[in-house]
Amino acid sequence: MGCSAPSDPVGLSLTAADSSLATVLVALHEADVDAFLSMESDTFVPDHTRRDSVLQHYGLDEASFGHLMQLKSADPERFVAIYNRALDIASGRE
Repeated sequence: MGCSAPSDPVGLSLTAADSSLATVLVALHEADVDAFLSMESDTFVPDHTRRDSVLQHYGLDEASFGHLMQLKSADPERFVAIYNRALDIASGRE
């Protein structure tokens, strides 16, 4: 089975950086899910250590990630395409 093209309803061509950001978003989500599943209390508290580790793995910190997200959100169509790519990765359709 080969790789399929990412979901891109507006026909944008995602850059390598866009696809990398989608991968980071999925990794952050997985870290949050792991933290949630490992909790023993009824109240979810994000595990910032896990989040920081994920960001560090991709050469980011919270400030640079926030700045990157702010820049990407300036182009809503591209932002949606990046999130669609993240959904494709998370669902195994990459």
